[in-house]
Amino acid sequence: MTAEALATPGEVFDLRCPEQDCDGLLELRPSQFGLFYGCNAWKRTKCEGSIGAHQDGTPLGIPIAKKDKHWRVLAHSAFDQLWKKRNFGRHDAYLWMQDRMRMTSEEAHIGNFTPLQCRALLDLLNKEFGVVPREKDGGTPLRVRRRKAR
Repeated sequence: MTAEALATPGEVFDLRCPEQDCDGLLELRPSQFGLFYGCNAWKRTKCEGSIGAHQDGTPLGIPIAKKDKHWRVLAHSAFDQLWKKRNFGRHDAYLWMQDRMRMTSEEAHIGNFTPLQCRALLDLLNKEFGVVPREKDGGTPLRVRRRKAR
């Protein structure tokens, strides 16, 4: 079954939970914020694996472990400033991202990025535009947490 065929909360398909040591699958569920995929092992393990979903039930990206999800939040926060608050239209901002990160239009979706790709985008946005991630209200800068190399 494909994600496009899903439209009913509670259905499960082959979308593995991204959390380490979890054997669950992500199932489509409703929430006060809209549809999302949550781990079906939650009741048993309290696993918090999840990813948002479009109204038609398709995932908003590739599931990623909670410990790495903050990189996508930071990257989206910074990137959205480019087209919301700068002289870029949304389409032009995505074209800029594709060019600077050498990606196709299919690849240039932050919901599919690895933490490394998110950090690369953050570095480009800061270097070229002085953009830093901010809270949704546009005020407080978010902290970019970097792990030390081992």
